Amino acid sequence: MDFSAPIYYVASRLLTCAQLEWVTLALKIHPVSCAIIWDVCDSELARKLSDAIVLVADEQGANTLAEQLAKETGVPSLVIGDVELLTAVYEDGKKEKIS
Repeated sequence: MDFSAPIYYVASRLLTCAQLEWVTLALKIHPVSCAIIWDVCDSELARKLSDAIVLVADEQGANTLAEQLAKETGVPSLVIGDVELLTAVYEDGKKEKIS
C-alpha cells in the first residue's frame, strides 16, 4: 500500500461556526506549521486555526509557499482560500476534499 500524506491543506474562508469547529478538530489530528493568507480579511479565521500567520501577495504565492514549506520542513501548512470545507493537496498535485 502506497501512502502519501498531504503537503498542505486549503480551508474555506467561508466556514460556518460548526465547520470551523470540525476543521479545528481535523487540524489537531494533522497539525500545520502556519496559516497562509493573501487577503487580510482572512486573518481572523487564520488566527483561529494556527498560531503563525503568513501574508502573501496572491493565491499562487500562497500555494507556492505552502509547497516550499512542506519540502523544507516536512510539516504541512494551511492556506485559507476558495474551497468548500477542507481540501488536502498532495505532492503529485492531487487534491482531495476532506469532509
